[in-house]
Amino acid sequence: MQQQTQMIPYNVQRSATRHRLGSPQAIYAARKESWLHLLPGIIALLIGGAVLAYFLHAYTTFFIFWPFWQMALVPIIGAGWSAVGLWILLSSWFSPKIRIFVYTEGLVYATRTCEVIRWGQMERLWKDIRFDRKKHKISSYIMRRNDQAFFVFKPNLLDGEKLGMLLEEEITRRLLPRAIVALDAGDPILFDTIAISPGSIRVKQGRKKLAWSELERLHLDDQVLEIYKKGQPAPWASLQVVDIPNVEILRGLVRYAQQELEYRQVPAIAAYRAGLSVAFGPLKISPRGVVINNSTLTWNEIAGIGVGESEVMIKRKGNPASWNVFPLWRIPDVSSLKELINYIMRNAV
Repeated sequence: MQQQTQMIPYNVQRSATRHRLGSPQAIYAARKESWLHLLPGIIALLIGGAVLAYFLHAYTTFFIFWPFWQMALVPIIGAGWSAVGLWILLSSWFSPKIRIFVYTEGLVYATRTCEVIRWGQMERLWKDIRFDRKKHKISSYIMRRNDQAFFVFKPNLLDGEKLGMLLEEEITRRLLPRAIVALDAGDPILFDTIAISPGSIRVKQGRKKLAWSELERLHLDDQVLEIYKKGQPAPWASLQVVDIPNVEILRGLVRYAQQELEYRQVPAIAAYRAGLSVAFGPLKISPRGVVINNSTLTWNEIAGIGVGESEVMIKRKGNPASWNVFPLWRIPDVSSLKELINYIMRNAV
Protein backbone atom coordinates (compact mmCIF):
# COMPACT_ATOMS: atom_id res chain seq x y z
CA MET A 1 0.00 0.00 0.00
CA GLN A 2 2.99 2.33 0.48
CA GLN A 3 3.54 2.43 -3.28
CA GLN A 4 -0.16 3.15 -3.82
CA THR A 5 -0.03 5.94 -1.22
CA GLN A 6 2.54 7.73 -3.37
CA MET A 7 0.03 7.57 -6.26
CA ILE A 8 -2.69 9.43 -4.36
CA PRO A 9 -3.15 12.96 -5.76
CA TYR A 10 -2.65 15.90 -3.43
CA ASN A 11 -6.31 17.02 -3.56
CA VAL A 12 -7.44 13.52 -2.57
CA GLN A 13 -4.97 13.39 0.33
CA ARG A 14 -6.10 16.84 1.46
CA SER A 15 -9.79 15.82 1.40
CA ALA A 16 -9.06 12.61 3.31
CA THR A 17 -7.05 14.47 5.94
CA ARG A 18 -9.66 17.20 6.36
CA HIS A 19 -12.40 14.62 6.97
CA ARG A 20 -10.21 12.34 9.10
CA LEU A 21 -10.63 9.25 6.96
CA GLY A 22 -7.64 7.50 8.49
CA SER A 23 -5.01 5.58 6.57
CA PRO A 24 -5.33 4.59 2.88
CA GLN A 25 -6.32 0.98 2.20
CA ALA A 26 -6.92 0.54 -1.53
CA ILE A 27 -7.34 2.33 -4.85
CA TYR A 28 -9.90 1.34 -7.48
CA ALA A 29 -9.59 2.73 -11.00
CA ALA A 30 -11.37 2.08 -14.28
CA ARG A 31 -10.03 -0.54 -16.66
CA LYS A 32 -8.18 0.67 -19.72
CA GLU A 33 -10.68 0.60 -22.56
CA SER A 34 -9.91 -1.03 -25.87
CA TRP A 35 -9.84 1.15 -28.99
CA LEU A 36 -12.75 -0.94 -30.26
CA HIS A 37 -15.19 1.17 -28.26
CA LEU A 38 -14.20 4.07 -30.56
CA LEU A 39 -15.10 2.10 -33.70
CA PRO A 40 -18.75 3.33 -33.91
CA GLY A 41 -17.50 6.91 -33.70
CA ILE A 42 -14.92 6.33 -36.44
CA ILE A 43 -17.55 4.73 -38.70
CA ALA A 44 -20.04 7.56 -38.10
CA LEU A 45 -17.32 10.14 -38.83
CA LEU A 46 -16.37 8.35 -42.08
CA ILE A 47 -20.01 8.17 -43.20
CA GLY A 48 -20.52 11.85 -42.47
CA GLY A 49 -17.31 12.80 -44.27
CA ALA A 50 -18.20 10.67 -47.26
CA VAL A 51 -21.68 12.26 -47.54
CA LEU A 52 -20.25 15.77 -47.34
CA ALA A 53 -17.45 14.99 -49.79
CA TYR A 54 -19.87 13.50 -52.33
CA PHE A 55 -22.19 16.50 -51.92
CA LEU A 56 -19.39 18.94 -52.68
CA HIS A 57 -18.11 16.82 -55.55
CA ALA A 58 -21.51 16.36 -57.25
CA TYR A 59 -23.08 19.71 -56.37
CA THR A 60 -22.71 21.35 -59.77
CA THR A 61 -23.55 18.25 -61.81
CA PHE A 62 -26.28 16.65 -59.74
CA PHE A 63 -27.55 18.34 -56.59
CA ILE A 64 -27.92 21.80 -58.14
CA PHE A 65 -31.01 20.55 -59.98
CA TRP A 66 -32.75 19.40 -56.77
CA PRO A 67 -35.27 21.54 -54.94
CA PHE A 68 -33.48 23.59 -52.30
CA TRP A 69 -35.05 21.85 -49.28
CA GLN A 70 -34.05 18.43 -50.62
CA MET A 71 -30.56 19.59 -51.47
CA ALA A 72 -30.10 21.10 -48.00
CA LEU A 73 -30.95 17.78 -46.36
CA VAL A 74 -27.82 16.11 -47.77
CA PRO A 75 -25.20 18.26 -45.97
CA ILE A 76 -27.37 18.28 -42.86
CA ILE A 77 -27.35 14.46 -42.84
CA GLY A 78 -23.59 14.42 -43.41
CA ALA A 79 -23.01 16.98 -40.66
CA GLY A 80 -25.26 14.95 -38.34
CA TRP A 81 -23.26 11.75 -38.88
CA SER A 82 -20.02 13.67 -38.36
CA ALA A 83 -21.33 15.26 -35.15
CA VAL A 84 -22.34 11.87 -33.76
CA GLY A 85 -18.92 10.45 -34.61
CA LEU A 86 -17.12 13.37 -32.98
CA TRP A 87 -19.29 13.08 -29.88
CA ILE A 88 -18.48 9.37 -29.51
CA LEU A 89 -14.75 9.97 -30.01
CA LEU A 90 -14.43 13.03 -27.79
CA SER A 91 -16.78 12.05 -24.98
CA SER A 92 -14.47 9.22 -23.88
CA TRP A 93 -11.54 11.64 -23.78
CA PHE A 94 -13.31 14.47 -21.98
CA SER A 95 -15.49 12.45 -19.60
CA PRO A 96 -13.95 12.39 -16.11
CA LYS A 97 -12.21 9.20 -15.07
CA ILE A 98 -13.54 7.80 -11.81
CA ARG A 99 -11.14 6.63 -9.14
CA ILE A 100 -12.06 5.41 -5.68
CA PHE A 101 -9.63 5.86 -2.80
CA VAL A 102 -10.58 3.71 0.18
CA TYR A 103 -9.52 4.63 3.72
CA THR A 104 -10.19 3.05 7.10
CA GLU A 105 -13.07 5.43 7.86
CA GLY A 106 -14.53 5.98 4.41
CA LEU A 107 -13.61 6.71 0.83
CA VAL A 108 -12.92 9.53 -1.61
CA TYR A 109 -14.91 9.43 -4.86
CA ALA A 110 -12.65 11.29 -7.28
CA THR A 111 -13.62 12.61 -10.70
CA ARG A 112 -12.89 16.23 -11.58
CA THR A 113 -13.69 16.98 -7.94
CA CYS A 114 -13.36 14.95 -4.74
CA GLU A 115 -16.41 13.74 -2.84
CA VAL A 116 -15.81 12.34 0.63
CA ILE A 117 -18.05 9.56 1.95
CA ARG A 118 -17.56 8.43 5.52
CA TRP A 119 -18.86 4.93 6.21
CA GLY A 120 -21.38 6.35 8.65
CA GLN A 121 -22.83 8.62 5.94
CA MET A 122 -24.05 5.76 3.75
CA GLU A 123 -27.85 5.39 3.79
CA ARG A 124 -28.77 3.22 0.84
CA LEU A 125 -26.87 0.78 -1.36
CA TRP A 126 -28.31 -0.88 -4.46
CA LYS A 127 -26.45 -3.57 -6.35
CA ASP A 128 -27.01 -4.74 -9.91
CA ILE A 129 -25.39 -8.08 -10.71
CA ARG A 130 -25.55 -9.36 -14.27
CA PHE A 131 -23.79 -12.05 -16.31
CA ASP A 132 -22.49 -11.72 -19.84
CA ARG A 133 -22.64 -14.40 -22.52
CA LYS A 134 -19.53 -16.04 -21.11
CA LYS A 135 -21.11 -16.16 -17.63
CA HIS A 136 -18.71 -13.52 -16.33
CA LYS A 137 -20.16 -11.51 -13.46
CA ILE A 138 -20.74 -7.80 -14.08
CA SER A 139 -21.27 -5.84 -10.87
CA SER A 140 -22.38 -2.25 -10.46
CA TYR A 141 -23.53 -0.37 -7.37
CA ILE A 142 -25.39 2.83 -6.56
CA MET A 143 -24.93 4.40 -3.15
CA ARG A 144 -26.92 7.22 -1.53
CA ARG A 145 -25.25 9.41 1.03
CA ASN A 146 -27.18 10.92 3.95
CA ASP A 147 -27.39 14.28 2.14
CA GLN A 148 -29.34 12.57 -0.71
CA ALA A 149 -26.32 12.63 -3.07
CA PHE A 150 -25.97 9.55 -5.28
CA PHE A 151 -22.73 7.86 -6.36
CA VAL A 152 -22.43 5.28 -9.12
CA PHE A 153 -19.79 2.54 -9.03
CA LYS A 154 -19.68 1.24 -12.58
CA PRO A 155 -18.67 -2.28 -13.65
CA ASN A 156 -15.58 -0.97 -15.46
CA LEU A 157 -13.78 -0.56 -12.12
CA LEU A 158 -10.96 -3.03 -11.60
CA ASP A 159 -11.92 -5.31 -8.68
CA GLY A 160 -15.25 -3.49 -8.55
CA GLU A 161 -16.94 -6.52 -7.02
CA LYS A 162 -14.44 -6.45 -4.14
CA LEU A 163 -15.24 -2.77 -3.59
CA GLY A 164 -18.96 -3.54 -3.66
CA MET A 165 -18.55 -6.24 -1.03
CA LEU A 166 -16.69 -3.75 1.15
CA LEU A 167 -19.51 -1.21 0.78
CA GLU A 168 -22.08 -3.87 1.71
CA GLU A 169 -20.05 -4.95 4.72
CA GLU A 170 -19.60 -1.41 6.04
CA ILE A 171 -23.21 -0.28 5.58
CA THR A 172 -24.55 -3.52 7.09
CA ARG A 173 -22.19 -3.35 10.07
CA ARG A 174 -23.39 0.14 10.92
CA LEU A 175 -27.07 0.12 9.99
CA LEU A 176 -28.19 -3.41 10.92
CA PRO A 177 -27.89 -2.83 14.72
CA ARG A 178 -29.89 0.40 14.37
CA ALA A 179 -32.53 -1.39 12.30
CA ILE A 180 -32.84 -4.11 14.96
CA VAL A 181 -33.31 -1.49 17.69
CA ALA A 182 -35.98 0.25 15.60
CA LEU A 183 -37.72 -3.07 14.91
CA ASP A 184 -37.74 -3.91 18.62
CA ALA A 185 -39.32 -0.50 19.24
CA GLY A 186 -42.17 -1.43 16.88
CA ASP A 187 -41.11 0.68 13.90
CA PRO A 188 -41.39 -0.75 10.38
CA ILE A 189 -38.16 -0.87 8.35
CA LEU A 190 -38.65 0.04 4.68
CA PHE A 191 -36.69 -1.39 1.76
CA ASP A 192 -38.64 0.29 -1.07
CA THR A 193 -40.50 -2.81 -2.32
CA ILE A 194 -40.46 -4.63 1.06
CA ALA A 195 -41.31 -3.58 4.60
CA ILE A 196 -40.25 -5.45 7.74
CA SER A 197 -42.35 -5.02 10.88
CA PRO A 198 -42.30 -6.81 14.26
CA GLY A 199 -45.19 -9.03 13.22
CA SER A 200 -44.82 -9.60 9.51
CA ILE A 201 -43.08 -9.01 6.21
CA ARG A 202 -44.94 -6.99 3.60
CA VAL A 203 -44.40 -6.87 -0.16
CA LYS A 204 -45.52 -3.82 -2.09
CA GLN A 205 -46.21 -5.82 -5.24
CA GLY A 206 -49.69 -7.23 -4.79
CA ARG A 207 -49.92 -5.67 -1.31
CA LYS A 208 -49.13 -9.02 0.27
CA LYS A 209 -48.44 -9.66 3.94
CA LEU A 210 -46.86 -12.71 5.57
CA ALA A 211 -46.69 -13.27 9.32
CA TRP A 212 -43.35 -14.44 10.71
CA SER A 213 -44.97 -17.63 11.93
CA GLU A 214 -45.90 -18.42 8.30
CA LEU A 215 -42.43 -17.76 6.86
CA GLU A 216 -40.53 -20.87 5.82
CA ARG A 217 -37.31 -19.36 4.52
CA LEU A 218 -35.69 -16.60 2.51
CA HIS A 219 -33.62 -17.39 -0.57
CA LEU A 220 -31.23 -14.70 -1.79
CA ASP A 221 -28.77 -14.87 -4.66
CA ASP A 222 -27.06 -12.22 -6.78
CA GLN A 223 -30.18 -11.34 -8.75
CA VAL A 224 -33.35 -12.62 -7.07
CA LEU A 225 -34.88 -12.56 -3.60
CA GLU A 226 -37.46 -15.31 -3.02
CA ILE A 227 -39.72 -15.59 0.02
CA TYR A 228 -41.20 -19.00 0.79
CA LYS A 229 -44.34 -19.60 2.83
CA LYS A 230 -44.73 -22.72 4.94
CA GLY A 231 -46.45 -25.52 3.07
CA GLN A 232 -45.92 -23.98 -0.38
CA PRO A 233 -43.19 -25.27 -2.74
CA ALA A 234 -43.36 -22.19 -4.99
CA PRO A 235 -42.12 -18.79 -3.81
CA TRP A 236 -44.72 -16.67 -2.06
CA ALA A 237 -43.00 -13.62 -3.52
CA SER A 238 -40.10 -13.12 -5.92
CA LEU A 239 -38.32 -9.78 -6.33
CA GLN A 240 -35.31 -8.43 -8.19
CA VAL A 241 -32.34 -7.64 -5.97
CA VAL A 242 -31.58 -4.54 -8.05
CA ASP A 243 -34.83 -2.99 -6.75
CA ILE A 244 -34.03 -3.58 -3.06
CA PRO A 245 -31.67 -1.24 -1.20
CA ASN A 246 -29.50 -2.63 1.61
CA VAL A 247 -30.46 -6.20 0.81
CA GLU A 248 -27.96 -7.65 3.32
CA ILE A 249 -29.58 -5.60 6.10
CA LEU A 250 -32.93 -7.02 4.99
CA ARG A 251 -31.52 -10.54 5.22
CA GLY A 252 -30.14 -9.82 8.70
CA LEU A 253 -33.49 -8.46 9.91
CA VAL A 254 -35.35 -11.52 8.63
CA ARG A 255 -32.93 -13.82 10.45
CA TYR A 256 -33.33 -11.74 13.61
CA ALA A 257 -37.14 -11.79 13.38
CA GLN A 258 -37.18 -15.57 12.86
CA GLN A 259 -34.80 -16.01 15.78
CA GLU A 260 -36.97 -13.82 18.00
CA LEU A 261 -40.00 -15.92 17.10
CA GLU A 262 -38.13 -19.07 18.15
CA TYR A 263 -37.07 -17.45 21.43
CA ARG A 264 -40.65 -16.48 22.30
CA GLN A 265 -41.65 -20.12 21.93
CA VAL A 266 -39.13 -21.26 24.58
CA PRO A 267 -40.58 -20.45 28.05
CA ALA A 268 -37.15 -20.44 29.72
CA ILE A 269 -35.78 -17.85 27.30
CA ALA A 270 -38.95 -15.76 27.53
CA ALA A 271 -38.69 -15.74 31.34
CA TYR A 272 -34.98 -14.88 31.25
CA ARG A 273 -35.59 -11.98 28.86
CA ALA A 274 -38.31 -10.72 31.20
CA GLY A 275 -35.69 -10.49 33.94
CA LEU A 276 -36.92 -13.54 35.86
CA SER A 277 -34.91 -16.34 37.42
CA VAL A 278 -35.28 -19.77 35.76
CA ALA A 279 -34.76 -22.81 37.98
CA PHE A 280 -33.14 -26.04 36.76
CA GLY A 281 -32.86 -28.22 39.87
CA PRO A 282 -29.81 -27.00 41.84
CA LEU A 283 -29.23 -24.15 39.37
CA LYS A 284 -31.05 -20.88 38.92
CA ILE A 285 -30.20 -18.74 35.91
CA SER A 286 -31.10 -15.06 35.72
CA PRO A 287 -29.79 -11.94 33.92
CA ARG A 288 -27.58 -11.34 36.98
CA GLY A 289 -25.85 -14.70 36.82
CA VAL A 290 -26.15 -18.27 38.10
CA VAL A 291 -27.31 -19.13 41.59
CA ILE A 292 -25.52 -22.20 42.98
CA ASN A 293 -26.51 -23.39 46.46
CA ASN A 294 -27.95 -19.95 47.35
CA SER A 295 -24.72 -18.25 46.22
CA THR A 296 -24.83 -16.02 43.13
CA LEU A 297 -22.07 -16.26 40.55
CA THR A 298 -22.36 -13.18 38.29
CA TRP A 299 -21.82 -13.41 34.55
CA ASN A 300 -18.64 -11.34 34.94
CA GLU A 301 -17.23 -14.13 37.09
CA ILE A 302 -18.11 -16.90 34.65
CA ALA A 303 -15.59 -17.81 31.95
CA GLY A 304 -17.84 -20.40 30.32
CA ILE A 305 -20.88 -22.61 30.80
CA GLY A 306 -21.98 -25.64 28.82
CA VAL A 307 -24.01 -28.82 28.81
CA GLY A 308 -22.06 -32.00 28.12
CA GLU A 309 -23.19 -35.56 27.59
CA SER A 310 -23.55 -36.29 31.29
CA GLU A 311 -23.04 -33.04 33.22
CA VAL A 312 -23.42 -29.27 33.32
CA MET A 313 -20.06 -27.50 33.63
CA ILE A 314 -19.50 -23.94 34.82
CA LYS A 315 -16.00 -22.52 34.57
CA ARG A 316 -15.12 -19.65 36.91
CA LYS A 317 -12.63 -16.97 35.99
CA GLY A 318 -9.37 -16.91 37.89
CA ASN A 319 -5.89 -18.33 37.92
CA PRO A 320 -6.15 -21.20 38.34
CA ALA A 321 -9.71 -21.52 37.06
CA SER A 322 -12.23 -23.47 39.14
CA TRP A 323 -15.17 -25.57 38.00
CA ASN A 324 -18.68 -26.38 39.18
CA VAL A 325 -20.04 -29.62 37.79
CA PHE A 326 -23.58 -30.99 38.12
CA PRO A 327 -24.76 -34.37 36.78
CA LEU A 328 -27.56 -34.17 34.26
CA TRP A 329 -29.80 -36.48 36.31
CA ARG A 330 -30.18 -33.57 38.74
CA ILE A 331 -31.32 -31.20 35.97
CA PRO A 332 -34.96 -31.27 34.85
CA ASP A 333 -35.72 -30.18 31.26
CA VAL A 334 -32.15 -30.39 29.92
CA SER A 335 -33.22 -29.30 26.42
CA SER A 336 -34.60 -25.99 27.74
CA LEU A 337 -31.38 -25.44 29.70
CA LYS A 338 -29.32 -26.00 26.53
CA GLU A 339 -31.44 -23.54 24.56
CA LEU A 340 -31.21 -20.93 27.32
CA ILE A 341 -27.42 -21.30 27.63
CA ASN A 342 -27.02 -21.10 23.84
CA TYR A 343 -29.12 -17.94 23.83
CA ILE A 344 -27.08 -16.35 26.64
CA MET A 345 -23.73 -17.24 25.08
CA ARG A 346 -24.82 -16.10 21.61
CA ASN A 347 -25.94 -12.70 22.89
CA ALA A 348 -22.87 -12.31 25.08
CA VAL A 349 -20.56 -12.27 22.03
